Amino acid sequence: MRKALPETKEKFIDAALEELYLYGTAGFSIRNVAKSCGLSCAAPYRHFKSKNELIQEVITAVADRWKARVTSLLEGHNGSTRQKILDIAIEYIRFLCENKGYFSVVVMNEKFLSPEQIREKSLISEGVRVIIDAYCREVNMTAEAKTRKTFIVRALILGAAEMMTADSLHYTEENIDMVRRCIDREFDIE
Repeated sequence: MRKALPETKEKFIDAALEELYLYGTAGFSIRNVAKSCGLSCAAPYRHFKSKNELIQEVITAVADRWKARVTSLLEGHNGSTRQKILDIAIEYIRFLCENKGYFSVVVMNEKFLSPEQIREKSLISEGVRVIIDAYCREVNMTAEAKTRKTFIVRALILGAAEMMTADSLHYTEENIDMVRRCIDREFDIE
């Protein structure tokens, strides 16, 4: 993990997350970020050279926050690899639903991003892929099956998070448990 950021820089990042959530990368405005922080439109440039650098920092912040959450979740985790998949998947849904700006970062249209931003953004979902790979190796699953499992689990995570953040599927423990059961059932199918 990277070092802690100064408070003002952190404020800009949080305001930028909200801006990205509301307007996406195409409508993103540093001026609006500064305004929401109650600062002049020149203030962000004391911390970031450009709009792209601010977006890069936002992506990095989300990646770091997710990594910290996964690390905390896995500390002392004694469950099987399959149980870890389920726990990480559900934690990822909670992470995205409880921080709607994070979801907007994860689903950002990559045509508006630099190669560095795309690489950093991919790190956010990397942990899910890695743990699924580990499970598939443990049970000697074929490469095709592993690809399918990764796709389906990620689709369930992102689909559930999107529906829950849009409130077309309520963010309740019952619905979280339903998603958990769907993901778990996927690993019973070859």
